[in-house]
Amino acid sequence: MCKCFECEMLIDDEPIAVVVYKSSSPFSDDIISFCDGFKCLYNGVESLNVSDLSKGRCRLRGE
Repeated sequence: MCKCFECEMLIDDEPIAVVVYKSSSPFSDDIISFCDGFKCLYNGVESLNVSDLSKGRCRLRGE
């Protein structure tokens, strides 16, 4: 069970970069868009899926 929503270290409207088109040339940039996602201020993990945040260090688990 993910306890992130009970934690004050959660940001739930973090803009997460998502690659829309991967460039095949080293001279051009990938095309990206930003989607609202989640960020843990304790371990620095950003994800579109909140359950991915607790895979690292966790304040609530005491790690």
